[in-house]
Amino acid sequence: MAQSTLGANGQPKQVIAVGQNPEDGTLVAAKNTGSTWWTKEQNDFMTEMGVVRAPTVRVPGVKVHAEDNLLNALPNTTGMGTSRLSPRPVCAATLERLGIPWATK
Repeated sequence: MAQSTLGANGQPKQVIAVGQNPEDGTLVAAKNTGSTWWTKEQNDFMTEMGVVRAPTVRVPGVKVHAEDNLLNALPNTTGMGTSRLSPRPVCAATLERLGIPWATK
């Protein structure tokens, strides 16, 4: 069954991808460009937990997925977790090609 990428309000759902830097263990979080900015609660939580926010790539007319933003910031991640939605087929194929396991919560 296909997953809707729109929330009840008709706005894009926020997808967050998290990976770990294998060099120092730091967690890095990225979001998709179709969603809003990080909320205050998310920022506060990530600051408290020491999670680094990956830059969000902005290209006019292009929706960049959270997985892509994470891979841009952390190309050597050894795993990835995503929130709400499984990776889009193109992202799942990229993760598989790179040998990066993923899980959705």
